Amino acid sequence: MDLKRRKMLYYFFALIFLVCGAYLITSTQGLVIDWNKLQLVKTGGIYLKFIPSDASVFVDGKQVDESPGILNRGILIDDLVPRKYHVAVRKEGMPQWEKDFIVTSGTITPASAIRLWNGTIPYERIATATIPYFFSAGNTIITKNDKGNLVSSEKELRGSTIFAGRSDSKWIVTQTANDQLFFVDAENPESAVNLQEIFNSLKIRQLELPGIVKIKNALIHPFSEEKVIVATEQSLYTVDMKKIMIEKLTTSTTTIDFLIARGGSVFGISKNGNVQGSNLILKNEFNFSIGTTTITEVAMDDSGSRIAFKDADTSLFLYERGMDSPVKIGAMVKTFSLSSDGKKVVWINGNRKTFVYYIEKDDGDLKLPEGSITQLSVPAAYIQKDTKVFWIPKFPAHAFIETNGVLVALETDPRGKTNTATLIGESRNIFLDDNMRLNVIKNDGSFFSLSIAEIK
Repeated sequence: MDLKRRKMLYYFFALIFLVCGAYLITSTQGLVIDWNKLQLVKTGGIYLKFIPSDASVFVDGKQVDESPGILNRGILIDDLVPRKYHVAVRKEGMPQWEKDFIVTSGTITPASAIRLWNGTIPYERIATATIPYFFSAGNTIITKNDKGNLVSSEKELRGSTIFAGRSDSKWIVTQTANDQLFFVDAENPESAVNLQEIFNSLKIRQLELPGIVKIKNALIHPFSEEKVIVATEQSLYTVDMKKIMIEKLTTSTTTIDFLIARGGSVFGISKNGNVQGSNLILKNEFNFSIGTTTITEVAMDDSGSRIAFKDADTSLFLYERGMDSPVKIGAMVKTFSLSSDGKKVVWINGNRKTFVYYIEKDDGDLKLPEGSITQLSVPAAYIQKDTKVFWIPKFPAHAFIETNGVLVALETDPRGKTNTATLIGESRNIFLDDNMRLNVIKNDGSFFSLSIAEIK
């Protein structure tokens, strides 16, 4: 081989070395050539975590071969040139999830709460009736007969409405047409006793408090189902219906318009924002003011430390125990819901727009500071006059709206399109009970049926 050919080979392999070396150096630094802009750019990526884990992922219409595996730890789509990408997650028989993401240099854009909903929700029918009235109490379902009376196990109860009750307790308080209250074992209807008479008798005899007073509200005790928490105009009591004893919890100079039990305490709240209550374990009283004029609707988290309420002007406020005054978070509010963990509030306003307020900092995909408000792009067709909005605890990344017997799940990720899925349709009513079970009432022609629906 002559000198000229040796030089040519030398320069050829040197060029290959330089090109390959440059490629290895730039690729390890996350740098690629953006051919649209003809410049060297630092790449970014998209991290996706989704359920079910065997769904397929598409980026700009091209399927991604990578899968998250059996542990569903998600997939990372890396080495992406900074720009907008359309991402879709699909599985046959389920509504697809899709969203546009802006990938930026040197960052990973996450979406870790993607869920494809099963379009066929399994039902378990548990009761039927000719009147659309159902109430779960322990192991029995209370309905109404054609005369409008409450019925349990084909036996009539004393009363025409449920005054107090819990889905996990067989004990209920019923109310008659003339406002008499009865404490009833729903599984043994003959056990009915007059709560109003017993309460006033015990109040006079055991507490030496004279006068007949009306029970304004009541709750089945959260720790002992044979006890009833009773609210009169200004006082709270516990009545032990088994031992026939009464205990005064607290009294106030203001009225009690809302009665709530949360976090081991009972709260009596007046429309003007005064709160009185008692810790049911420690037996200590407390009172504070959430500082407002007229409360029309109130909700409390499971711990009892956060209160969301709407006033007469349809403004929405949030109050946390220890605050000097509540924080206004929304206006023109039609319906709202405070999550059971107290981390978020969702509401729909008079313009049929949906918002989420982050009470705590979001440590997930969005990294929003506490106090952030985001708007969801929910189709107006899903939001009508009687729409309800609520949370289901096991799905913290989704809110749910019910309108005209249709249940829709909507993600709370505000980036671009809000993915929605219709889970239940053509029902008369859908509601959560005290056990967070989804109850569905359907019109089955000449009768109505109550089913428990399980969302997965």
